[in-house]
Formats: sequence, structure tokens, C-alpha cells
Amino acid sequence: MGLEWYLRQFPAALQAGHMTGEASPGYMVYARVPRLVLSALPQVRIIALLREPLDRVWSSYHYNYLDVLGARGEPAGLQHFAAVEMKVLGGCLDRQGYDPRAGSGPNADAARAVDFVACYAAPHGPSLKEQLERVRASVAASDGDDAAAAVGFPTQNSHLFRQFLGRGAYSLMLEQWYGTFAAADIAVLCTDDLAMSATLRPPPQHESGPAATMRRVAAFLGLDPFDFEATVARGKFNAAGRRGYDQVTPWDEAKGAQGSMPNELGAALRDFYRPFNERAFELAGRRCPWLE
Repeated sequence: MGLEWYLRQFPAALQAGHMTGEASPGYMVYARVPRLVLSALPQVRIIALLREPLDRVWSSYHYNYLDVLGARGEPAGLQHFAAVEMKVLGGCLDRQGYDPRAGSGPNADAARAVDFVACYAAPHGPSLKEQLERVRASVAASDGDDAAAAVGFPTQNSHLFRQFLGRGAYSLMLEQWYGTFAAADIAVLCTDDLAMSATLRPPPQHESGPAATMRRVAAFLGLDPFDFEATVARGKFNAAGRRGYDQVTPWDEAKGAQGSMPNELGAALRDFYRPFNERAFELAGRRCPWLE
């Protein structure tokens, strides 16, 4: 459809002091996107919002697999997806000589960065069918052939549930963006920056908390100062089963109901993500308060 079609999706004119943009997690993932964005919108500013990887993968497992599985079979545990994907992604990175901790070099180099999505297709990795058969084999090894035969997979979201882990290895994606754009044009936020305090009350107006984060984002974008306290106090959007970015959930209801990740799986995933996290923090010039 092209750039002209894309631009028609935005307001033709804006009031003074206003700005328009969009949000999609898909843009961060694909290696070709940063160069396309730069060529079409060279003055754009980029905001990358990173969720703690274990929280992200646990949420994605529910949202993109369990919630859409329906009557297509019994669910496979996340540990089976993880065991298979660790080998798929780890093997692919090894074959390309990519060290998760060192990344593409002291500074981000898009030319040397890895297109991690290519790890999930030939010639770098298995087909979707092959990968899901490996998940089924993992179930069989732990729970028996009958349990494996009963496992089902949704017909939608396959690109998401076969990349449960890869989409939380943020450094693989940030390498591409920092290798294409100036660091001054990228702001990396942690979802923790936008979380309400444990008391579930709006924090005072100081330099921590979601309202203060939004003020910093506004300044990064060049917008006029705005008091975000009332907006933040309303709650979270697109959360706790209320799908849609116009749907708000009060803070005291936004705790989630997905249970907890098994401890053994959590420990394995923390080890898996540690080098990717450290490289992401290095690129961003800041750390997120994620437990190690």
C-alpha cells in the first residue's frame, strides 16, 4: 500500500503543540524496519518500552496461546516451548557467531546485528511444523505419548507462540535500532517506570513514578509540559482482560490473574535472559529494576 497510504492514517493537520504517532510491538522485532522508518521518517523519535522478560513471556503464553487455544487440544506447558526455543535460538546465534553479551560490538552495528526472526525458518532454523513437533516430543518425554498426542496449537498467533523467548531478548532488536538511529533519538523505558506504587495510590509529584516518566517522555518528544497525574490515576489500559487501548482498569483491579511461573522454569529463563538483558542495558545507557 505504500508510504502515501500509511501517511493518510494520520491527521492531515495538527493543532500547535500537538504531535501524532503510533505504537506497535511488531516494529521492534523485524530487522528491516529501522532502515525503512529512517528512510521514510528521518526526523522520527523512537520509544522502546521493555517489559521484564519473564513477565512478558508468561503473559504472552496466556494471551497468545492459552487464551486462543479453545477446543483445539490440551495446552503444552510453557516449559516445553522454552526448552525447544532455547535450542533453536541459541543454536542459531552460535552458528552466526553472535555472543549475546557482547552483541554486535562496542557500539551497535546494524550491519553485524542478527535478524533473530530468521532463526525460526530455513535455512537458519526449523519450520513452524518442525518446531511444534519438537514441543510435542518434549511433552512426550516428560508426560508420555498420550499426553503429547492430546496437545493442541492455535491456528492463529503462531509467529508469537513460537517466539515466546526471542521476543524478550531485547538486545537483539535494539542492536538494529541503535545501529540505524542516533542514540539521542531513542528513549528506552521499562514498564516498571509506568507502574503505580505498591500502595495503588498516585505517587507524589516527584521524579519517580508513572506521571514523572510521562513528563520525561513529553520532554523527549519536544511537547509542552503537561500534568499527567489525573490520567495516571485512572489506571492501566489494555490490561486485566480489558483488551483495547481505550479500555482502562483501575489500579486496584490491575493485578492480573495468571498465577505464577514455576520456580524451576523461572530460574532457567533468568539464566537465559541475563546476557541479553545486560547488553540491552548497555545499549540503552540505563538499567531496568529487574530481579536477577
